[in-house]
Amino acid sequence: DHLVADCETIAGIAVDYGFDPDRIVKFPWGVDLDEFSPGNNTKLRSEFGWEDEIILLHLRSWEPIYGVDLLVKGFIEAAKQEPKLRLLMLGGGSQEKQIRNLLFEAGILHKVKFAGYINNEDLQEYYQAANIYVSASHSDGSSVSLMEAMASGLPVIVSDIPGNLEWVQENEQGWLFEDDSYESLAKKMLQAAKSADKLMSMGKNSRKTAEERADWSKNFRKLTALYEKVVQEDR
Repeated sequence: DHLVADCETIAGIAVDYGFDPDRIVKFPWGVDLDEFSPGNNTKLRSEFGWEDEIILLHLRSWEPIYGVDLLVKGFIEAAKQEPKLRLLMLGGGSQEKQIRNLLFEAGILHKVKFAGYINNEDLQEYYQAANIYVSASHSDGSSVSLMEAMASGLPVIVSDIPGNLEWVQENEQGWLFEDDSYESLAKKMLQAAKSADKLMSMGKNSRKTAEERADWSKNFRKLTALYEKVVQEDR
């Protein structure tokens, strides 16, 4: 009867398939802006021995669709040129052996921390310990982890796929790189590492974007309103 789309890209595809645009409700799911908020977790940074390093945070599953192999290749390239770069990787997946081998062969395993799977209630600590959020995903709608990172006041480096373009503008909330190009990703990592003076303002832009568009306490009302509408139409 109706369709919920979490981004313009998905809604557009549905219309291309013949779905009535007047029966589409568009909104990103959103996040809890109190649970995910800006901060500085020096405890984790100290535990890692990365107090003065530039920490890139990656949360996506280690699967081909999320470009995690591309992410690691980009990091290897960038880390060769910028000694302060570090990579904090959460989660896991089917490409774990490949990822670890790539880092081992490049001789930079000491610049990477594998934190494993983190409970939802503990995620905020990792966002607040990082300097920059990074995702090399080849496909996404409105990514929840991207919204969490932005709500946490992080500048971001993400692939220039349509879903991300709805959230990130170059040099505003962070940087965009060419999808499927680890060379482009490495270039943006290096650019971010050399832009320490911009990170704070970009993080503020990220938070502002999250407050304006990714507030679940507001967005969920569109969902309940749609449920009520469907129920009324069915009577």
